[in-house]
Amino acid sequence: DPERAAREGALTFSMIDGLIDRVRKLSLDLRPVLLDEVGLIPALRAYLDGQAAISEVGMELEASGFLDRAAPEDEIVCFRIVQEAVTNVLRHAEARRVSVRLEQQTDRLQIVIEDDGRGIAPGKILDAAARGHMGIVGMRERARALGGDFAIDSLPGAGTTVRVTLPVGRGGLAPAAQTP
Repeated sequence: DPERAAREGALTFSMIDGLIDRVRKLSLDLRPVLLDEVGLIPALRAYLDGQAAISEVGMELEASGFLDRAAPEDEIVCFRIVQEAVTNVLRHAEARRVSVRLEQQTDRLQIVIEDDGRGIAPGKILDAAARGHMGIVGMRERARALGGDFAIDSLPGAGTTVRVTLPVGRGGLAPAAQTP
């Protein structure tokens, strides 16, 4: 039946186009082009703006103390930490607002992601990691890989704060003066 073949062919091509779009989006999420082209802060701003538009959750970015770019491998670690925290908020927190703050100082970079969502009971954080929810574990391991600290402060009904402190130099983030 030529009509049926045409319908099924069109449906197949539509599915293929959808899969190509999804792969393209996933590849951009893995290594955002803006990260390489203009750096961490503009890439985070574009990411948060995109997530806010999709989710209708208010997102703000505040960055201070940045004089230069970090090494590319360090920027991707910072981007991934923020990306995972925001993903967790959107999936679980039922938040209306997310705030991301990055503060570069001489010897450290502090990343703070806060939301006004439903919060997490302290015991549930470890339970989630044990059940295979690897987002928190991944953020912690990324921070530790750069010699940094990772902490989550949360109470049910009171939102969540993810705090990451990364050293600059001495095995941590490449100091701004050493980046090209």
